[in-house]
Amino acid sequence: MFRVIQYLLLFILVFNDHELNAQKMDPIQTDRPDKTECPNIVPHRYIQMENGFSLEKINSKTNAFTYPSSLLKYGLNDKFEIRLVSDILSIKENNTMVTGVTPIAFGFKTSICKEKGMIPLTSFIGH
Repeated sequence: MFRVIQYLLLFILVFNDHELNAQKMDPIQTDRPDKTECPNIVPHRYIQMENGFSLEKINSKTNAFTYPSSLLKYGLNDKFEIRLVSDILSIKENNTMVTGVTPIAFGFKTSICKEKGMIPLTSFIGH
């Protein structure tokens, strides 16, 4: 009986012609935390999280590692999103490593104008 239920579920999954809601979404527009910014706003009631890693050689004896650099965004409406940025940072100098969390930054992005002719899509970001 259990085998029959498995085959029935498999049949329903394979031959079901319903579309998934995720397939109807527009592609996400990413802002690599602290590297790039795009003018698009996260859609209303959506959450988007982006993470990054960086290695910086400060001098011959000192390296800085950021892992991860995180950006969490939530769309309040079609023109406004709130943002939270946090980083874990390690600095290695000679054989000593110091690790900590940088201050968490709260902010927002708001759409100023849509693309129209020669006018580009423009937004303002504040943290």
